[in-house]
Amino acid sequence: MVSHILVGGQSHGARIINISPLGLMCRTEAELMVGQRLSVWLPIVKDMKTEVRWSEDKRIGVEFLQPVEPRIYEAMLSLIPPRQTAW
Repeated sequence: MVSHILVGGQSHGARIINISPLGLMCRTEAELMVGQRLSVWLPIVKDMKTEVRWSEDKRIGVEFLQPVEPRIYEAMLSLIPPRQTAW
C-alpha cells in the first residue's frame, strides 16, 4: 500500500509492506533513526503517530503510540486492494 510519512514537517513517500494493530513495516527513502517519532498516513485513521523501532536498508519498523482498535483495523484492511501476482 502506498502511503506517506511526516517527519519534522517534511513529507516522504512510503510503501507499507505489512501492518498489524500495533505497528507496521514500510520502505522509504527517508533516513530515520531508532526512537524517532513520525506520523504515517493510513486509511480511516489518517495520520497515525508512531515511533521507529528499527531501521535497515530503506525499511523501517514502527510501533503505533496507540494501538489501532480492532474494528477500525478490520475496516482499514478492507480498503486495501488485493495483491496482484504476475502469474
